[in-house]
Amino acid sequence: MSIVKSLALAGSLFIAATAANAASYEVRQSRPDAGSNIRRVIGATSFPLDRAYEDMSEQERSDYRSAFKLASTTDEPPHPVTTLKSLADHLARLQAMLQLTGELLVTVHVGTDGSPKTVSVVKSPNADFERLVVLTLMDARYSVPKCAGQACEMDLPFSVTLHR
Repeated sequence: MSIVKSLALAGSLFIAATAANAASYEVRQSRPDAGSNIRRVIGATSFPLDRAYEDMSEQERSDYRSAFKLASTTDEPPHPVTTLKSLADHLARLQAMLQLTGELLVTVHVGTDGSPKTVSVVKSPNADFERLVVLTLMDARYSVPKCAGQACEMDLPFSVTLHR
């Protein structure tokens, strides 16, 4: 299961909730549709996209962790040092420029120092978009993943559905 089950990028993003009983945070378009002033709600998530991991409540962190296969409840998965929203917004801008549709499945392997070691692309709608996504994810910084309280390496998967 990926942290982000689904992102729909049409100038913005869609993230499906990872836990049925968890709180829901609305995700709105970054820009309204042409001819409108209203940014539509295009999805929801059980954890906030606009807060760093350490700024989340314990319940929100638990919801985030539930998307990973962790050995212990004290394990901490990697998270973008800024926010998930900043990465998603950047990917949305790339998608808006290229006007692509299709799926993007990638995994960022985060090292013990929080730096991305590799980005593996499983599926991409376009080779140019794939290269830009890899550069974006390799340029980002991530929190140090922790296994049993110690720094470890861990994968951060993304599953993205692109829409025009």
